[in-house]
Amino acid sequence: MAFGAVGFIDGAQETPQHRRQATNKFKEDLKSALHHVPDLDVFIFFTNVDLTPNNQTDLWAFARGLKHAIHVELFAREQIRLVLNTPQGFGLRLQYLDIEMSKDEQASLFSAHGEEIQATLARRFTNMDAAMARIEFFADNPAL
Repeated sequence: MAFGAVGFIDGAQETPQHRRQATNKFKEDLKSALHHVPDLDVFIFFTNVDLTPNNQTDLWAFARGLKHAIHVELFAREQIRLVLNTPQGFGLRLQYLDIEMSKDEQASLFSAHGEEIQATLARRFTNMDAAMARIEFFADNPAL
């Protein structure tokens, strides 16, 4: 069983106040998740605040203090940025953040996923061909 939580702050800055807000949100959400599911195995937390390595270490220690065997994944601003700047993240970046891909990023995306995209398109055309063949068959045989 896994729970995920989000601690985004409008206009997040690298300030002690925003870090404190994000870490408090993590702690509240983790306690709430463990209250609802005491045997929780995994807790994932996303925040647009740039947590320091010490902040992250403190959060992992807090989580282990509540439940020793829990696995915690933290995705702070830098980790999210790194994921969004990979071929796997380009589509998400475009779809949800309206950040267009550069020519190099497009080439990288097609290099990483070109065969998969081509196979998907080929399946769609095959399905369209089959549907057109059925339409033509019924058009040629109106008695059916």
